[in-house]
Amino acid sequence: MELLTRLSQRTGTPLPSLIVSFGVLHEITAVAPLFGFFFASRWLGVGQATVDWAARSEGWGGEMMRGWMRDGGEMAERVGGKYGWFGYEKMDKAGRDRLKEEQKKRKETGEQAAQLGTWIAGDVANVVVAYGLTKAIMPIRIGLSLYLAPWFSRSAVEPARKAIWRVFSRKDRPIP
Repeated sequence: MELLTRLSQRTGTPLPSLIVSFGVLHEITAVAPLFGFFFASRWLGVGQATVDWAARSEGWGGEMMRGWMRDGGEMAERVGGKYGWFGYEKMDKAGRDRLKEEQKKRKETGEQAAQLGTWIAGDVANVVVAYGLTKAIMPIRIGLSLYLAPWFSRSAVEPARKAIWRVFSRKDRPIP
């Protein structure tokens, strides 16, 4: 906590604003690459080939990639089922709850581990590749978010906080 307080004092930004800035930037650096990697994977046609390669890979790296691929496939199933994307039919709340239970059972039994390449295909494969690549660049995302947090705090979060404070405060009270 002392390190954060010193960073706040050194950059001239309030600590809560700095934390909010980091959180917002961290999410932006997750969503933007996810969409970018998805469309790049789709355009280049590398989704299915990458999933097939991950299914055959051995060792520590292969196991990590397969884990990301399974997580990405499950995420694509949930999002596809909720919105009717990636070739999945749109599901109601009960259907999404059943899907969560199925995913939990598959994870416990390791059912999809052997058939990763056949389970994930088409746009789902592209989503999975985008998810895996976004996970892989997490250290870069965290570093970029930390580096840009003071600037974002001063240029976006603090002005927004002050504008909201002005709207909801009494006229005789100064803006902190």
